[in-house]
Amino acid sequence: MKEIKKIKKAEVFLFQNQIAVYPFQVSSMILLESALGRITLLSMGKGEVISAETMPKPRFFILIQGNAYLQFTEKSMAMKKAFFLSVPEHSFYSVHAKEDSIFLEIEYHRGGTFMSEIKTIQHLTRAASFALKDEISYGKGQIMSKNLVMNHSMVMTLMSFDQGENLSAHKAPGDALVTILEGEAKFWIDGKEHLIKTGENIILPGNISHAVEAVTPFKMLLIIAK
Repeated sequence: MKEIKKIKKAEVFLFQNQIAVYPFQVSSMILLESALGRITLLSMGKGEVISAETMPKPRFFILIQGNAYLQFTEKSMAMKKAFFLSVPEHSFYSVHAKEDSIFLEIEYHRGGTFMSEIKTIQHLTRAASFALKDEISYGKGQIMSKNLVMNHSMVMTLMSFDQGENLSAHKAPGDALVTILEGEAKFWIDGKEHLIKTGENIILPGNISHAVEAVTPFKMLLIIAK
């Protein structure tokens, strides 16, 4: 079982409070690493650059705060809050910070199962930016889910809950990172209640009972370490 490390589990948190921004420096904190994926939290001081190189595996970037962009050979693409900036394998690019910036970099191995919808396959096979919350719908009286990535060590899933919908107490074998994309929900972890809102995050520890209920209609990104 893989663990999400360096951030306290079972507590609501903001990523921007987990890593400092230092002038003229780049800082990185690996939260999860395996042969098939890695999640890294990075900070960059204003004006800093991560020099261009070719990355063999596809990646997602999610801006937490600031103003940063990727520079490809013929174009640039801005990171955005609550957006996935999808970069296919073997892409050559550099990373630039226009302001003090914090962002997530999610690297994954394409050897797994991917969403079947053509629109989303396009997101995953070319450089593209898309709003996570717009990739899944609400269903009246329903809980809905859509897998983005699934391999032997990582699952990334979008979920939506209509108001009042819930999942009863259950356990997962690995840690799970939850990011609320919109709305408000209650999570119970080992019986303790946590209220979590848009832009907030929580780590659900592996093999510990947890449950969830929608206070309002809400959408979330779920990343499971297997």
